[in-house]
Amino acid sequence: MTTTTADRIDQLEKDRLDEVLARLTRVEAENLHLQAVIDATTNVDIDSNTKVRPTYGYYRQPNGWITASPATSTDELRYRRGGWTPLLQYGNFEMGTPYMANHPLEPLFMRGGAHELTEDQIRKQGLHLAPPLVPNCRTTLSQDHMHHERACWANAKPVVLPQLAGMTGLEPFPCSICDRVLPTQEARDQHTTVMHAPEKSDERTGKSLSDALIKGLGGANPLLPPSKDEWSAPTNAVAMKGLLAHMEKQQHQLEAMSQELAALRAAKARRARRSKAVVV
Repeated sequence: MTTTTADRIDQLEKDRLDEVLARLTRVEAENLHLQAVIDATTNVDIDSNTKVRPTYGYYRQPNGWITASPATSTDELRYRRGGWTPLLQYGNFEMGTPYMANHPLEPLFMRGGAHELTEDQIRKQGLHLAPPLVPNCRTTLSQDHMHHERACWANAKPVVLPQLAGMTGLEPFPCSICDRVLPTQEARDQHTTVMHAPEKSDERTGKSLSDALIKGLGGANPLLPPSKDEWSAPTNAVAMKGLLAHMEKQQHQLEAMSQELAALRAAKARRARRSKAVVV
């Protein structure tokens, strides 16, 4: 049985629509999962009459990196056995809020420990690209200081990293698809692979579809592949709410693509009806 140009176009359109719908389903599932994580993280009820004892502290790992980890006596003993060195001079702090989870080094910076960071950690965590602001209140978050007020940020200045004076090769590595700027080439490659795998696939699929349609219709291009400039990603991949906003925007784009494909099919059906009328 001979496959006509119209049949090839129909199959290409069907494959494209199936891919779009599958991606839409995946995005919706990710949104539901991330929303559940946010709800579980932020809806924590703490008894105001119960004082929470700071149980986190700083350690130097064998590779030199500084990390915030549990600092009870049992935890400290376990980390020491693993070759970690506790930095007791910087005290303990609480890690019970999403803010602290996203700013684990803030107590270290408040207490004058920025010099403890290795050049490797600074580079790979991108601290040289945008040194974090240190609140002027100099108070870590706790049950008595649940969040930083506006006054805490008045005239706040970025942390001073003395290591930067001797570092070279600090240029950023921007993503070629979104506006995200990464600190290293390895981070950029990983970001592109994880965050933009569908976009990369869409670019390849869209180009193949476009080429096939142009060839089959004698040069006409009724369906352009999506431009990489149409896609966006969260400027802060760590912030879950930012990721949700990205997912929502992405879902709207997918719905628009589905509508475009439906319109193309309707136009093709009208052409087919006109062709039959001419033959009759």
